[in-house]
Amino acid sequence: MKAGSWRYAGTFLGVVATVFCVWYLYQQANVHWQSLSDWENIHLDAGWLYASFFVYLLSFMLAGYIWLLCLRTVGDRTSFQNVMWIALTSQIAKYIPGNFAHFVGKAMLALKVGISVKKVPASMAIELSNTLLAGVFVGFLAVMFEPEILHTLVIAFGKIMNVEVGLSLIRYGALAFLILCGLALLLFSTRILERIKTLYQQLNIEKIYYLFAAQVFNFILFGLSFSVAAQALMVSNDVSLTLSVGAFTIAWLAGFLALGTPGGLGVREAVLVALLAPQWGVENVLIISVMHRLLTVVGDLVAFVLGFILKARTK
Repeated sequence: MKAGSWRYAGTFLGVVATVFCVWYLYQQANVHWQSLSDWENIHLDAGWLYASFFVYLLSFMLAGYIWLLCLRTVGDRTSFQNVMWIALTSQIAKYIPGNFAHFVGKAMLALKVGISVKKVPASMAIELSNTLLAGVFVGFLAVMFEPEILHTLVIAFGKIMNVEVGLSLIRYGALAFLILCGLALLLFSTRILERIKTLYQQLNIEKIYYLFAAQVFNFILFGLSFSVAAQALMVSNDVSLTLSVGAFTIAWLAGFLALGTPGGLGVREAVLVALLAPQWGVENVLIISVMHRLLTVVGDLVAFVLGFILKARTK
């Protein structure tokens, strides 16, 4: 299958996933609408919201620094200021339908400041693979320490499809998924290995560990931002940080992989509701996920402005 066909297939699946998740959110909001509409009884602590916003901006800055490290691994010596203003300004494009415009924007801006046409895609490929691996790692740790995450997600899916889901079905489903992943890996192993070798041939093992650890920490920061936002509604005291950070990481990955969805909008929120509703309550998770989404949108806008200020000073 050609690259264009894969892209269209991925976009189609992403759109289907988005529609599915939006329908799930609609179902949950419709069932709990009476509680959601009672805004007079919702009390938010502004201090926790400010803290969540600050932590999100920190994770944003760290993401820019991680891309700088990726550029350094391919031999680029672009200044820290140039890398940061590009990272800060380009992310706002993720809200354009398609969920890839921010990558295009970052690449175009990088070329504009003189980064090599070969080093731009290489650094971004390293950044992307490192992000996915770190996200899967954090999600895997969350499932290991909080095994109810997987059970809760599958049960939620079963409710949407009106199917009773038991533990045996989960086990068989997980086994079938692993077998399919193994077959896919065997099918594309040669091409994958060649690309990985090309991308990482300039990386020593210390740099790989450093990049990976930095990205894992960034996922923890991002998840911590969500957990702190939940404190504003005072519902997360009885839920472990492992659960909230792990659930948010899984939800973020789902939104990130949903091609065609602007910024994972709807997908992330639906997965959060499915994962955290048994502990926090559907109404609380809906409010927190929407509230945190608004915080991140404002954070992206602030980062965009800061990027332009930094760009002007860099000149």
